[in-house]
Amino acid sequence: MTEHPTAPLPVITTNLLEKRERGYLAWVAVANEIAKLPLESPPIDASTHALEIRVESYDQPLIVLADPMGAPTTEGFPLRLRPLDEEQENALRLELFSGGAAQEAPKPQANHKISMVGISAPAEATVSADHANALNRMTQGGASSAAKRTPGSLKGRSLGDGRFILDKLLGGGASGEVYKAVHTALRRPVAVKVLHTTLQQSEDYATRFYAEALAASRLDHRNVLRVIDYGQEADGLLYIVMELITGKSFMDILLEEGPLSEERIVDLVSQACAGLAHAHDAGVIHRDIKPENILVVKVRDDEGKETDCAKVCDFGIAQWTPPKTEGGSQIPKVDASKIVGTPGYMAPEQIQNDPVDARTDVYALGVVMYELATGRVPFLSEDAMEILTCHMVETPEPPSTYQPSITPRLERLIMKALEKEPERRHDDMRDLRAALRHLVDDDWASTSGSFRKISIRQTPLTASDFVNDTANALGVLHDIEERDRAAGFSALSEALKLATMEGRTKLARDLVAWLHTRLADPGLPDAEKDLAQRALHVLREPEVARQHAIKLLDGKIDHDEAALTMLREAGPLAARALIDSRRVRPPGLELRARFVATLRAIGPSALPVIIAALEPLAAVASRHDEAMAEDLLRSLPDGRSDAAGDVTVRFVRLDKPTLGVTALRATTALWGVRARPLLVGVLDSNDDAFRAIAIEELYRLGCIDDVVVERLGRIVLGQQPAGEELKVAAASVFGAATTDARTRATGILVTRLAPEKGLMSSIRSALGPRDDQRFVVALARALFLLDPAGSRVVLERFAGGRPDVRPHIDAILAGR
Repeated sequence: MTEHPTAPLPVITTNLLEKRERGYLAWVAVANEIAKLPLESPPIDASTHALEIRVESYDQPLIVLADPMGAPTTEGFPLRLRPLDEEQENALRLELFSGGAAQEAPKPQANHKISMVGISAPAEATVSADHANALNRMTQGGASSAAKRTPGSLKGRSLGDGRFILDKLLGGGASGEVYKAVHTALRRPVAVKVLHTTLQQSEDYATRFYAEALAASRLDHRNVLRVIDYGQEADGLLYIVMELITGKSFMDILLEEGPLSEERIVDLVSQACAGLAHAHDAGVIHRDIKPENILVVKVRDDEGKETDCAKVCDFGIAQWTPPKTEGGSQIPKVDASKIVGTPGYMAPEQIQNDPVDARTDVYALGVVMYELATGRVPFLSEDAMEILTCHMVETPEPPSTYQPSITPRLERLIMKALEKEPERRHDDMRDLRAALRHLVDDDWASTSGSFRKISIRQTPLTASDFVNDTANALGVLHDIEERDRAAGFSALSEALKLATMEGRTKLARDLVAWLHTRLADPGLPDAEKDLAQRALHVLREPEVARQHAIKLLDGKIDHDEAALTMLREAGPLAARALIDSRRVRPPGLELRARFVATLRAIGPSALPVIIAALEPLAAVASRHDEAMAEDLLRSLPDGRSDAAGDVTVRFVRLDKPTLGVTALRATTALWGVRARPLLVGVLDSNDDAFRAIAIEELYRLGCIDDVVVERLGRIVLGQQPAGEELKVAAASVFGAATTDARTRATGILVTRLAPEKGLMSSIRSALGPRDDQRFVVALARALFLLDPAGSRVVLERFAGGRPDVRPHIDAILAGR
């Protein structure tokens, strides 16, 4: 360690927002690395400065030495950082590797104090216990992928294993951004809603998102905007893929046309009722009905006449509960966990965070009808809380107050929908739709053609057909008429669910294989591809995913490719089920191995779930937590993720060797070259297992540079204690030294193989123990790689004194 100056030093200051950035800079200082930092004022010259690292949540700054390394860039001033002295270096390393703060960080001794310009007294050098490093947005790796995105920054990104490519930002809102995208398999445009990063960081939100997205994706009605797909990327990004349509919202129409006629209101709102009734049957309560969330598109009916088709969209805050069953309650109820919605359209029970059901959406649609009829909502105020209070306690003025031409029967219908008590409203959407239809002639058919009677032929296929006679049922479905195809695929989906839940492995595999074969057919119509994909989505239902994952974990299902394909289809839901099951089982070696193999087989979609499960284990409070963390780290899928590495690095602990080594490998795999400061710091530890992993990873990353060679030189020259295995590992990588490090590396190897000796050192060398044969052969091979011509004399001379290694040296010189 270079002694720090004793003369007064100029002071420079950097202000950081997050404590993890402070931890990162501690690593940089220990490794004598360069960081690019924003400073309050620039360095006064190229001499050593005292750098104050200030973080809002800390009373005292971390103070280290900083050597300016050149002109500033857009990222900041390049500074090589180093600790104040050896005591501070040891204190920082102890804390960074211990998983928590040192009991008492040593204070600098009197003769080591620095007199700093602008500081009245020496500051104690401390470091954050949270040593998540390499997420500093000013270092070479850039910002974390979990940082706040700029609008439109995802353009060009592919999602869903390349199935969707984001093309153009269409708009954004409170929950995310909507992009126009291309469905690469179906070759058609779609809309993709990408949720904000803050939402993806909650494990509870992700779980709810999947349940609700699954429910929405199974809605198939002409008056509901269809959800085609959904998922979560390896970096945690949540997305929903929807059909892309061109139309006007109820609000657009209202702004263009003013209050609508009774006939137009009945037509459009009746269609919205039909779509919402379908959603309610599936257990989905919208909770955010408003004019902006109902679109009107132009379609052609069976006679070719252009008509209006209303589509309910944006189920972004919908609540889901299992669909109603025969003999059960006719109104699905959900306990909302939060008050969400738009104040002007929220029902009293929604505002009070009481259970919501279909009648909550009836109330909101009542507000929409009021607005369509009068041009305004029932309650107006610039204060959102005042509006919410009015919905709970105030009776709205009758619509005729603002629009005298409204008929009494429509007014009564609207006022009933706006009753405070759900029991006094229409029972459900079908009841409201029937009331709307009674406003006109009994034989009335809407101008959209939505209510004309049509004959529907019942499909002969049922789930039991696929269970009892699979081959025949699949053959029938292959050739089924188009009008019966949707029902046939629905029956197959139910059969697949039954087979998976009951552990009927062969049946489930056969059905999945048939669906994948159909999807791989390039001539399959887009509509049928969509149906096949929807059928596969049953594997994403939480209970289906859980049952299949547990059967694999318990060894009740073979780990063959078919079973793992079904597991990957469930993605994050399967990962969450595996982790939950592993938590409550005795951690035997066989179970742990099966858990790691199964979770890792899910692939990149499991990454955000694994990271979310790791975070609360960082304190390693028990042996059970330690074993769980080890298994999760071993289960991480291949791929880079700065944010994930920010979590795994917390487990790089010398006091937990097995866990620490596993975490070191995992962090390096996630960070790539950004892990270099961490690995360099590990080389200075006294644990051979850690140092061996660091050497291996630095070699794999191509980072055997000058700084690394200098540290490895201490090992091969015997200046730092090391076992024989570590010495061999260190010697073996010298041959991979980077261009700037080759001169230093060659010098160290020559010094070790052909040292200049006096008489006494020669006697000691002759009488002392010889170096391990593997070690000297590794040294010789590395030297030959660095300098094939110049090394011959050195190697020949060395071989002359070591007959036992002569054959190996001859082989090296011969290029073998």
